[in-house]
Amino acid sequence: MIEVVVPGKAKKDLIIELENDMLSISSEEKEENNTHENERFPRTEFNFSNFKRVFGLPESVYREKISASYNNGVLEIILPKLEEAKDLPKRFIKIS
Repeated sequence: MIEVVVPGKAKKDLIIELENDMLSISSEEKEENNTHENERFPRTEFNFSNFKRVFGLPESVYREKISASYNNGVLEIILPKLEEAKDLPKRFIKIS
């Protein structure tokens, strides 16, 4: 499971893409404010809010069954394991 905290974002602002062994989570938001306090000098302000995270997926992930949910500012992505990967025995790695 991957959990990403994205406060202030709406579900429609989030993009999740899977390409080869890379899972990317991104959002791009542009806000434009026009203020006309003084008619002689109109002012436009731009606010950009972007992020992108990319995760390499192990071969043991069942790519067709990846799912995501978004609740209260937390994006949760479920990465189920392939059946054959669930039965792999635990092993210790020797440090050289």
